[in-house]
Amino acid sequence: MHSLFRMDKQFLPENMESILQLYQTCLNEFESLGYEDGYVQEIRADIARIKAIMEG
Repeated sequence: MHSLFRMDKQFLPENMESILQLYQTCLNEFESLGYEDGYVQEIRADIARIKAIMEG
């Protein structure tokens, strides 16, 4: 399973905040549904990576 973060080549610094918001929205939806699987775990990991990149 591959997350969107690894597949998308459009991750430029000016897009990171929008990307983070998109990932967080997806995660919030999965959590509200009580859904948990490997993909949701990848989303959490990607959020952490995006935040680390943004913090630089």
